[in-house]
Amino acid sequence: MSKWKLIKVHMVVHFEEAIKRGGLPEEYSTNMYEHFHKDCVKRPYRASNRREWTESIIKSNQFHQMLSEVESDIKEEREYNSAFYEADTEGKRVLLRTHVVFHMQGSTARRSKTDQFEIWNTALGGRLTTLQDDLESYDLTPQTLHVFTGMAVPAGSSTADSRVTHFVRANPSHHGQLWFSHAAIRGAGDEVWYGEILLLFKILGSDERFAYVQYYDVIRVDALTGCKALRVAKAPGTQRVYRDIIDVDTIFRAVHIVESFARPGTFMLNDYLFD
Repeated sequence: MSKWKLIKVHMVVHFEEAIKRGGLPEEYSTNMYEHFHKDCVKRPYRASNRREWTESIIKSNQFHQMLSEVESDIKEEREYNSAFYEADTEGKRVLLRTHVVFHMQGSTARRSKTDQFEIWNTALGGRLTTLQDDLESYDLTPQTLHVFTGMAVPAGSSTADSRVTHFVRANPSHHGQLWFSHAAIRGAGDEVWYGEILLLFKILGSDERFAYVQYYDVIRVDALTGCKALRVAKAPGTQRVYRDIIDVDTIFRAVHIVESFARPGTFMLNDYLFD
């Protein structure tokens, strides 16, 4: 019986008391760390020259980490390229598929594993807090929004007959960076509006696709460069920033808007950048 005097056999006696005091044993499982030990220590060591093995293991792990990041970037670029190709060949706007979901409940967002409302809202400085009210103003009272991080706009969609496919993004973490694109939006007749894309989404159970946009007003045109000077638009009769829900088909091209260094609160439009 002396062969059974093992610590892991003796531990069974203490399981009941340990669970009562510290919770489920699975919370203290070492399976994950044993797995990492194989991939991050044992295999790199066997592949080393067994001499300067510490440095060799570190370099091997750094290489595989970089390789993993490159593979992730390639996968994302393939998805974007696929959207570009589909937009070009079929002449329609293609939304980049994601698994992001907003669960809307009243004026707040309900928490869930896939719910990234707070991430989006924080990245936008709280500008999504008016989303629920604007949805209700259009008689849209969804419980769930399927959110997209980008959209391909096919060539020839603009009034200027752009020769390239444009891509607009609304993503708080595009390769670790914020990217909320500016776009030109077709209004009534030949009217053109400019805005920042805050959200691209579809309502669960519907095929309609929407964008939540913050608009800019054109205040003048620079005589020297021909570029338009803009400021953040206000809702008529109020000081509230003008944001609106639009059909994605009214977005016809990406534009470049930057804040003016000389005049704070004023923006300059370079809509020639993406031609």
